[in-house]
Amino acid sequence: MSNFSWFIANRIGRVKSKNISVAFIRVAIIAVAISIIVMLLSMSILEGFKQIVREKLSYFSGHITIIKHQMNYSYEKSPLYKNYSLIEEIKKMPHVKAVECFAIKAGLIKTDKNMQGVVLKGIDKDFDWNLFKNNLIEGKPIKPDSIKPSKNVIISKSLAQMLQLKCNDNLFMYFLGNPPKLRKYKIIGIFSTETPEIDKTYILVDIHDVQKLNDWNYRENPQITGYEIILDDYKNINKVYPEIYQKFGLRFDKNGNKLRIMTINELYPQIANWLSLLDLNALVMIVIIFIIAAINMITALLILILERSHMIGILKALGAKNWHIQKIFLINGANILIKGLIWGNILAFLIMVIQYKFHIITLNPEIYYTHYVPLKFTYGYFALLNLAVILLTLFLLSIVSFVISRIEPIKVIKFN
Repeated sequence: MSNFSWFIANRIGRVKSKNISVAFIRVAIIAVAISIIVMLLSMSILEGFKQIVREKLSYFSGHITIIKHQMNYSYEKSPLYKNYSLIEEIKKMPHVKAVECFAIKAGLIKTDKNMQGVVLKGIDKDFDWNLFKNNLIEGKPIKPDSIKPSKNVIISKSLAQMLQLKCNDNLFMYFLGNPPKLRKYKIIGIFSTETPEIDKTYILVDIHDVQKLNDWNYRENPQITGYEIILDDYKNINKVYPEIYQKFGLRFDKNGNKLRIMTINELYPQIANWLSLLDLNALVMIVIIFIIAAINMITALLILILERSHMIGILKALGAKNWHIQKIFLINGANILIKGLIWGNILAFLIMVIQYKFHIITLNPEIYYTHYVPLKFTYGYFALLNLAVILLTLFLLSIVSFVISRIEPIKVIKFN
């Protein structure tokens, strides 16, 4: 009887007619294809956004930051003495890619026409320019020198446009003090992370210049603001953070300073909340799209059953069991589903390849932190989503197919 169900289902599928069911089946296939395209693109865009935003933040500020524990939340942080043993201990931890020292100092840029408050971020020789190179759109990197601190800076594209500055221009900055301090810098590079929280705030400079501005040690027993830890993958934060916190967050360092350990989500809570909201929005969209696709599938199957009610009555009269007749229509439903999934996956993949290579769909970086719609293709998510759609849809179709058990042969068979 199993072969019987497959035979009848294949015959129904090959029939070319102008019946209303044929049109609904085509609509159902198109609906499934469009639904899977939307779901796959939604998931890929969400993962792409999360990856590109987190990469930009982490390459500038690290995944985990260690500073001195204090109640002062301003940019003027109390210093730590650079602890080389701590750095080496963290570097040996699994998933740790780099440990970078930094120092910061708030100041004011003054030009002939504009003034702007910014923060100097001093970077040391351990700063990984290979990670940051995609953000350096013009100029060259800074080379820190402890003997003669460099007066070169790298500013963001947004600050350069705001202050009407360019590479090789001089930059004058004022710093609070008694008396106030004035520094002249030379712009040797321009970067862009497309993240306003970074681009409108920070300027990169030699760490030793910041140490001098703060009257900190920078040759022997140097003082720094803190450490930035870069991991091999954002997903490993939840593995590394507890270990670092347990080792260093609950005790004082060798100089009696209690350490404060923060993740990138604590440094940029507004961005972390925005990404979490995207997760919720994507989930809601996927559920709604799936419901629409399922309704179309169920409607097509019901119309096919009602249109074939005469055939169902004859098969029952000949002794066919309800389950074998249900299998006929489940096979047709599965055929619609598979065709829709195949076309949907092919078209979704083509759209992603085109967008990935040519960045056709653009965005406003002031709002979305990137100038194009990013995509991340993940085989696991694609397979999981397709499998979930297949299982859930077939489950719903199997429930609908029980309508066949309610059909009575004597009422549907008509004699000429």
